[in-house]
Amino acid sequence: MAKKTPVQIVRERFGSKEKLVGELVGTLERPEGESDEDFKARLLRVTNAQLLRLHAVETRVREQFGSKEKLADAVYAQRRKGKADKDFRARLSGLRNAQLLDKFLAAAGKVAPGAAAKKSGAAAAKS
Repeated sequence: MAKKTPVQIVRERFGSKEKLVGELVGTLERPEGESDEDFKARLLRVTNAQLLRLHAVETRVREQFGSKEKLADAVYAQRRKGKADKDFRARLSGLRNAQLLDKFLAAAGKVAPGAAAKKSGAAAAKS
């Protein structure tokens, strides 16, 4: 069986790119001052593969940790092992979900650094 393209995956799982973007608009953080319409228009210009990767990361963070803050707490706990470091915790809060997930998986020894987002996107493409 041939590998499905991102367009085929989007159509199969979500029906259309607009429906996928509609799901992502509610979960992704957007820059301050950007309206919902502008954010949605910007997401519609993103490739299907990137949208699938974003959806996979957001879904995994929501299911495994519940929120970005809980994921940041998990990364902090892995890296600091009981030592308090407010600056490091503040830096973690400023990272995107994909970056935090990558740091969590790398620290856990589950994947090589930088591969978590790629692995999440590949897993979404296979399902």
